[in-house]
Amino acid sequence: SFAPAPTSTSSPSSNPTESTTTVVPTYFPTIAMSSSRPTPQPSVKPTASPTSAPTDSVPLTPLVVSKQCEPYSDTFDLCTDNGVPYYHCDRNKDKLGTDILLLHGASFSKENWRRKDIIDDLCQHVTVVASDLSVWAKSDVLISMLDRFEAAGVMRLPITVITPSASGRSILSWLQGVSSIDDMPKYVKTWVPVAPYTVLSATDAQLSALIEQDVRVLAINGDRDKSGGQVSERLGDAADAEVVVLDGGHAVYLSSPKEFSETVLDFLGVEQ
Repeated sequence: SFAPAPTSTSSPSSNPTESTTTVVPTYFPTIAMSSSRPTPQPSVKPTASPTSAPTDSVPLTPLVVSKQCEPYSDTFDLCTDNGVPYYHCDRNKDKLGTDILLLHGASFSKENWRRKDIIDDLCQHVTVVASDLSVWAKSDVLISMLDRFEAAGVMRLPITVITPSASGRSILSWLQGVSSIDDMPKYVKTWVPVAPYTVLSATDAQLSALIEQDVRVLAINGDRDKSGGQVSERLGDAADAEVVVLDGGHAVYLSSPKEFSETVLDFLGVEQ
């Protein structure tokens, strides 16, 4: 366990056996120390171990609008946003709301979107960002990133957010009050959840807020993902989602990449 211990600075005293001590609380393992004059320990209790961070939160970063990119292929660039890598193409000449942000599940990364040519397919028609944003990121972190993207000219808000599996936390936490639900339409026009199981723990009132905020929902799942089917059904009932079932399992976009891209673009009304 960790306990606060003092860091002392001494100044001259009229009594040569004493010193005046200023206590600055720091956190490190308690070590027995001796002195000629006992110093009271400050009654400060640490809230967390200094060597670990909560697993359900990601620290916010300040608004930084610089865009750091280098060409990766003929279609898209490899960029970095506050240390988080992402692929980016700027092809969107269509209506607002069709810029697409691709997030990823817990066992995946932006590379899965690249390897299956989904980025290439979507980039023929719209602006795309495939980000390695942590699956632990909640809505406040997503909002911070989108503000930077808009300021740097990476994306136009509001956007379409595709959240496979665990990355659905970024939207579900929004519905559960981490960020103001009234701000959602500024950032998100369309949500494409791909079997995020956390939907099953949300209330009907939380999910129906998507209707109230005029956020369209396209729920996609694989025909061999039973729980994913339950997620889509729940969103269809509570959030008026359009439900599409494709051939595949939990990561259905990897099983049916062409059909996945076409389904998304059709829903957005983008001519192919």
